[in-house]
Amino acid sequence: MSQSVTIVGPNLRDQSKGTFHVHAEGCRDLTRLARSEPEVRNGWTIRADSIRDIVEAVYDPDCFQYDPASEEEYAPYVQDFHFAPCVIVPDESEIIGERNA
Repeated sequence: MSQSVTIVGPNLRDQSKGTFHVHAEGCRDLTRLARSEPEVRNGWTIRADSIRDIVEAVYDPDCFQYDPASEEEYAPYVQDFHFAPCVIVPDESEIIGERNA
């Protein structure tokens, strides 16, 4: 299941939840967040099938020189993200489970 999501960051004033915040495209929380976080205006929207798609859109494996198939190398990048409840794309483990079912 694919969803359009808007990614904002990394220069957010409040990074306590993550360096990057991800919301569904058009989420009203983005409008509210823009009042305190000017960086929201620099967000970008992508179509994503999984959390991995979102992480790799920000941290391209070739540019950041990590193996996306290695959970050990991939996990630190995921930790930089806060996924709002409006984001309904599965994480990679859910996709793998669906493929193996």
